[in-house]
Formats: sequence, C-alpha cells, structure tokens
Amino acid sequence: MKKLLVVDACISAGESRTRVLLDAFLEACNGFEVQTINLKNNAVCAFDKDMLLKRNADIAADNFDGEEYNLAKAVKSADVIVLAAPYWDLSFPTVVKAFIEHIMVTNLTFGYTETGVRGLCGATEFVYITTAGGFIGRPNFGFDYLAAIFKMLGIKKAHCISAEGLDIAGFDVGGAMAKTCEEVKKAANEL
Repeated sequence: MKKLLVVDACISAGESRTRVLLDAFLEACNGFEVQTINLKNNAVCAFDKDMLLKRNADIAADNFDGEEYNLAKAVKSADVIVLAAPYWDLSFPTVVKAFIEHIMVTNLTFGYTETGVRGLCGATEFVYITTAGGFIGRPNFGFDYLAAIFKMLGIKKAHCISAEGLDIAGFDVGGAMAKTCEEVKKAANEL
C-alpha cells in the first residue's frame, strides 16, 4: 500500500479553514496508508548551534538512528506528501520552516554529486493546501519555496490548492470554500 504523509500545520486555535480543506482531501483519499505529523502538537523547534553540530557529526558518521531524524525518514519513505498550512505573512507559519530544517538532512533526504544536488526521497508528488485572507497572486512565496525544497529532495511534481479572499468584506467565503473543497477532493482522487 502506498504511503501518504500528511504534514498538518493548521495551527489556528479556532475554526481552521485550512483544516476544513485538509479534512475534505483526506476523506476523498483512498488506497493509502496515512501518516500524519501534526506540527501544532509536535515539538518541532528551529535548529540551534548544538543541534547543527550534532547533525553534522551524524552526517559524517552516516548515523541517522536518533529520533531527531524521524521527520526526515517519514518524508523519505512517503509516496505522496501533503502539507496544509495557512498563508501567513506572505508564506506560512514558522513551524513549517522549522519542519523543513529537520527534513533537510544530507545523505538521508538529499545528497551531492559531481553535477550538483540529488534528491533521495521516493515521493512522486507534493500537494500544498492553503487558505488566505486576501489574494495570493504571483509570486506565491510559500508554495514556490516549498516546491523548490521538495524538488531538491527529488519530488518533481508539486501543486498548490488554495482558497483565497476569505477575509475580504463581501466576498463569498462559503462559495470559495465549497469550490476549493471540490478541488482538493478531485486532487485526492487523482493520486
């Protein structure tokens, strides 16, 4: 059975519109073993000097047995990765960046060759689900950054599904959410 890794960064304390979309996606997704990483509940912190020194030593020793590599191993072993996060401050919540720091592990999720970077992850697709109070437009800093990160890890197919304009006065929020729920269900069915 294929593995679906869900990275849940729906950290809103109240009703999360991003979670509504993620739930619609998961309800429509069949035929996958699902592993969920909840970044709201999972203590993922930004790297500090000591963590970086330890990781560099582990890379040199080719030792990835510690718990600190569980996130990277989950990404490496997934067939499809879905990340759901609200659009905050032109990108996403900081916990997503901390998650990225934990999965970017040389010789585990990517490596270097004579010709450059080589991704070591087996996933075929990355799906980014987001919601925005305004309209994202181009560039989409959050998605563009994440698509580049996952491409570096070897995941070439990436797409973004977003519900936008949700805080605009007079905007049809219900209609936008219903339309985007259908989009995420369609994307889930096409996996």
